[in-house]
Amino acid sequence: MKRSAILLFSLVAVLRLHAQPAEGPEKSEQTERPAGPQKKEEKPFPVLSSVGLRNQSGEQLFQAQARADFALALELKDRRNYTSALRRFQDFRLLYPAHPQTAIVVGHIADIYERLSQPDRALAELRKYLKTFNGAPQASAQPLLARQADLEYRLGQWPQSIATYELLLAAFPASAEAELAGRRLAEMQAEPEPTESEGEKQPAPRTDNETTPGKAPKNDESSLDRLGEGLDIEN
Repeated sequence: MKRSAILLFSLVAVLRLHAQPAEGPEKSEQTERPAGPQKKEEKPFPVLSSVGLRNQSGEQLFQAQARADFALALELKDRRNYTSALRRFQDFRLLYPAHPQTAIVVGHIADIYERLSQPDRALAELRKYLKTFNGAPQASAQPLLARQADLEYRLGQWPQSIATYELLLAAFPASAEAELAGRRLAEMQAEPEPTESEGEKQPAPRTDNETTPGKAPKNDESSLDRLGEGLDIEN
């Protein structure tokens, strides 16, 4: 009897023990702590090295010097000091061969040669520059291509002029120069080809801004204004 009571007591104790709820795992402090505002990741500010700063400064000085040299050459040309202007433009080509204004400089060199009654040298200058494009001239060379064809036409070099006009038509079919090229080609096909001596006797037409020696220009515009290079000399 006593033994049965002990067994019954043990069974009740075991049942009570199993009836108690199991405690869950301890919550970590990290989950209980409320999440605060997250700090934004800061991107590092780009810092130029001393070499980078020197290169940047050198490029700015280089471009400023190029603008100054170009403006001086234009001013000399505007004063009709063609010999000095020609030398300055030629120096510009040597110092800045890849400058964006190179095509304009070549145009000025050819124009000065024509003003000095040297159309052959003007034509040689144009051909030398346009040859660098290997038959695929860029848009900046479009006026030079038209000028070369016109010089060849006036010098009686019609086969060369026809080839240049055809290249102009193929490369820039929608340009104003292409319209002139079409008319010139029609004229050359309708007229007999002149001899080279006859072509050399044809005087080169005066440019719009050319003046008679000894007389002042018709207006006060400088070469910068008339030719529209868009350079800001002060900068």
